Amino acid sequence: MKISSLKYCLSFLIPICTLISFSDPSKWAYLTLVVAFVLIPLLELFLPQNQNNYEAEEEKILLNNKFFDLVLLGHFIIHIAILYLL
Repeated sequence: MKISSLKYCLSFLIPICTLISFSDPSKWAYLTLVVAFVLIPLLELFLPQNQNNYEAEEEKILLNNKFFDLVLLGHFIIHIAILYLL
């Protein structure tokens, strides 16, 4: 697994922040909003952007990569778990 694939794991940051804010709303009530509307835009502003598009062969390889399916499945499970906990 490449480092470029691991950046998709950062998408779990929002559900994790939501769980933290639900666990102690007095201290962390605005954590998800701060992360989503302050931290992530600042990271996008200051980190270098990749301007390269994938070649046709690379795109076919990525379409068959199970890592992205696992990330999607993980999001589904986390969202169902959050809904169940509420």
